[in-house]
Amino acid sequence: MGKLQPLLTPVLKKGARWFIEWYFERDGKRIRIRKSACDGIELNSIPDLKEREKVGVGMLKDLRTRLLPAALEPEHEVFSTALLSAVELKRSTKFKTNKSFSEVARWLLEFFAAKGWKHIRCNQVTQAHIQAYFDHCIVKLKVANTTHNTRKNNLRSLFTELVTRRHFHENYVSKVPERVECDPIRRALSEQEKQIIWNYIQKTDRALTLAFVLLCYMAIRPGEIRDLRVGAIDLRRGVVRFPGRDSKNNKDSVVTIPESLLPYFQSLGLEHYPPTYFLFGQAKGRHNANMLPQPNRIGINSLSGRFRVAVRKLYQQGALKDIAGIQFYSLKDTLAIYLLDNGVDVERAMRHFRQHNLDVFQRYVKRLGVVDEKIRELPIDIKI
Repeated sequence: MGKLQPLLTPVLKKGARWFIEWYFERDGKRIRIRKSACDGIELNSIPDLKEREKVGVGMLKDLRTRLLPAALEPEHEVFSTALLSAVELKRSTKFKTNKSFSEVARWLLEFFAAKGWKHIRCNQVTQAHIQAYFDHCIVKLKVANTTHNTRKNNLRSLFTELVTRRHFHENYVSKVPERVECDPIRRALSEQEKQIIWNYIQKTDRALTLAFVLLCYMAIRPGEIRDLRVGAIDLRRGVVRFPGRDSKNNKDSVVTIPESLLPYFQSLGLEHYPPTYFLFGQAKGRHNANMLPQPNRIGINSLSGRFRVAVRKLYQQGALKDIAGIQFYSLKDTLAIYLLDNGVDVERAMRHFRQHNLDVFQRYVKRLGVVDEKIRELPIDIKI
């Protein structure tokens, strides 16, 4: 099957009869238009071929001007151009966020190009176009429900920018139904598992030891750990400061360092490094195996990969009996249970996790299997 002709792109066809042909789309169907007359002049009535071509080119130019007007209004802009501008408008200091928006835009535009919609304008895009993309993700790409919903959320955010700037009157992505998700396979660690992993990595991996402390006792997210700079650690006040540009929720925040961990942080010798250095630095080759502070940050999966290797080794040695569901982020899950089991009230724990919605945090800890003390103490009024 030949390549589809772009929409609203007229071309001059020459043969037994000459005509100008173009396509537009209505209700998801491509409709072909052929035109051979303009202002009372019929192309095929001109016997001189040079003159016929001259008139045909003039008609073509006039049609292109009328079909593809200069995009003075935002809704007339080519959709691909508008979507890529939305990616730039969402750009932040967070590499992973930028990558997510860039990828979801690229995937959608690749789908549009494959469908012959490469040159479609914003006012020609419909709900059906967007739904067709997500149906393609499910039926052809076989993406998981979680992946589907993640793509939807990222694309919805980009469309929000387009609606704000009047490229669209409504957010079509919001109308795409969510897919039912299962809870993550990830689980929290038992106290014994946590101790086994800690004993192992503190002897073998300086970087993972520090990451363990930040994630398992201070609830600093993996992405934030990667972005953390030396100057963010204030040992005089015993806190880690997060500017909004480096925080997941884009808000300035402070995390308290437990007093018993201050000697450990003091032993790192961070005062010898410039405050702008990343706490976990990257250097070429094996010159920085310990991930000491450097001007460049580590890769996205560097720490999680090392954690996974450490857990696998402990499993092979027989120290850990079951590693199903143990992930790097399990350390943060473990902290939630640890706080609540040690009498920290839910609201205080929520603030330590730097979450701003109590309902969301309670659902989070409920999924982790936190024991409800009221139910535990419930008297049983029957004889067992």
